[in-house]
Amino acid sequence: PGWTYRLIEKKMKRDDFKLDVGEVYSVRVNPDQKLPDVSHIPEDKIITYHVGVGDTLYDLARSFNTSIGVIMALNNKENSSIRIGETLRLPIINLTPRQVLAKTITDEDLELLARVIHGEARGEPFIGQVAVGAVVINRVLDPYFPNTIREVIYQKNQFSCVNDGQINLKPNSTSYKAAREALNGTDPTMGSLYFYNPRTAAYQWWFETRRRTVTIGNHVFTL
Repeated sequence: PGWTYRLIEKKMKRDDFKLDVGEVYSVRVNPDQKLPDVSHIPEDKIITYHVGVGDTLYDLARSFNTSIGVIMALNNKENSSIRIGETLRLPIINLTPRQVLAKTITDEDLELLARVIHGEARGEPFIGQVAVGAVVINRVLDPYFPNTIREVIYQKNQFSCVNDGQINLKPNSTSYKAAREALNGTDPTMGSLYFYNPRTAAYQWWFETRRRTVTIGNHVFTL
């Protein structure tokens, strides 16, 4: 019979394992244990994931709020071994929209978000830069706005850095860090959809009709 994770834990201590770098090790699943039925998971709730360095089925199952068995069933796997670069089908049915966005982000999305942060908020406190990124994310998740980062950023007359060309400036490392922080769910704005600088805003009267949530640095954030 195959070993299960719990039996292994009881049989051996972690320090007893001596694993060689570059080798692939698999954990056998009890042959009498059937994989779960995944027919109820619709295709639009499954994403394609490329296995990276350090990934394990255990960690992926935790990250996607599912089980190892479900992942194995979706990918017709007989054991839990995975390789760097391998493509896996992973369920997003148990994730929030914000979590789904964070897990489906592209390099282009990250670059654009860093550019809008750099163009709108460089020189602001780090939390203020994260806040600008959070506004973009909040708009993507709001039905009133477009549902992609690119479309939100390039929606007509929404961001001054797009209008004046500063969106084309190369972001600094802080802008990338702030973008990742916002993508990972940090939102200092409490769900805000707008922000403005009271000293420079062209349509301050309109912003003042919105409900304020917080002021960070030179920016006022509103719903």
